[in-house]
Amino acid sequence: MFELLVSLCLFDKISCRQQQLVSYATKIAEVYEIDPQKFLTLLSCESRFNENAKGDFRSGEYMAYGIAQWWRSSFNFYSQKYRGQFKGKYEDPFAQIDLTALVISD
Repeated sequence: MFELLVSLCLFDKISCRQQQLVSYATKIAEVYEIDPQKFLTLLSCESRFNENAKGDFRSGEYMAYGIAQWWRSSFNFYSQKYRGQFKGKYEDPFAQIDLTALVISD
């Protein structure tokens, strides 16, 4: 399995990045005691692990962005709510994973 991942990373940077995101999301789900398979299914449904995914088109603009499809206003609200436990940027897919897990676990 490791050899397959290495070859994917060498020849397909998108697959490698997505694998990094899947691995990270799995670890974070375990930290927050969330079923990893359900958490991965959620992220897959939201963005197919595309960290630049855009969605929720309204009035000529996309409202949702990223691996977890956060709206900026919601991301900012929950970032403030969990400011003692969370620090991250809207555009960072790892921060979106962290905040999503934190919100679900609360």
